Parts: sequence; structure tokens; C-alpha cells
Amino acid sequence: MTETLVPNKYEVIRFQNGQEIIGMVRETRTGLIDKGIDVWAPMTVHLTSMPSGETIANFMPFTALSEDSYLSFSTKDILFRSPLNQEYIHLYDSAASQWMKLLEDRKIKPISQATGQKKVKEYLDKTARELAEDYLESDIFLEDYKEKKKENFETRKLEKDDKIH
Repeated sequence: MTETLVPNKYEVIRFQNGQEIIGMVRETRTGLIDKGIDVWAPMTVHLTSMPSGETIANFMPFTALSEDSYLSFSTKDILFRSPLNQEYIHLYDSAASQWMKLLEDRKIKPISQATGQKKVKEYLDKTARELAEDYLESDIFLEDYKEKKKENFETRKLEKDDKIH
């Protein structure tokens, strides 16, 4: 039996512990008896059903902190393997190639959760300021202001101490 060096199957792999990954698979032999597989760009996926009937497929690297582009597994750790549904192949390919490019280009810049929260807050504050400035400079604000002023004038009740000149 000849062994192919190129991964040639898109598969869903469920492990004995219940974890499930997707990847490009090739068969290997880790010893005289034990067989194994190499999985290139292993990813997990989270599916979210939309009210429109569509499904969002969010692919994430299985080992995001690793520099390896593939992982090797013994078949004894695998509960089952199944071909990946054709509808998901282009989504997996896109996610995997984007991830591999990030790894190759060293463009992953990890930050702490606190730093991430601070950056999100700064971004939201900046966006809110810009929206408020745009609104204040717009004709819509002027029209709203005039309308409110008119409403306040028309609905204001005269008080006993109010003087009419």
C-alpha cells in the first residue's frame, strides 16, 4: 500500500472525548500496527441558525496558539470520521487559508482581555462622538430643534408670575 503525502480528504473527526474538528486529512502509520491521521489546518466550527433559514458557520483554529499547520492523531483516539458536507468546504477553505496566511505573515497580535475591552470602549466612544457631531451639524438636528422649540412654546402654560409684555 502506498501512502499519499498530500492531504486529500475533507473530514469531520470526532474524538473519544467528544471534541470535533474539521480538516484536510491524510492517512499515516505511526508504527507497525497503529494507524494514524494527519489533519491540516484543523478547525472547530460553531453553527448559528438565522431567522432567514440560513446558517452562519464560524470556523476557528483548533490549536490557535500553535505554529504547526497540521496535527497528528492516533486512530485509537478517534470515535468516528465522516466526509465534510460539500456545502461547507468553501467556507472551511476560506477560513483555513486566512488563518494560515495570518500565521505565515506573523500578523497575529495577541492582546489581553483588559486591553481588548479598553480598545472596544475607545472605539465605541469615538464612534458615538462622531455620530453626535454629524447629527449636530446636520439639517435634521436643526429641523428637530425648531420643531421642539415650537412644541414647547405652544404647550407651555402660563404661570401666575409670568408677565406678558
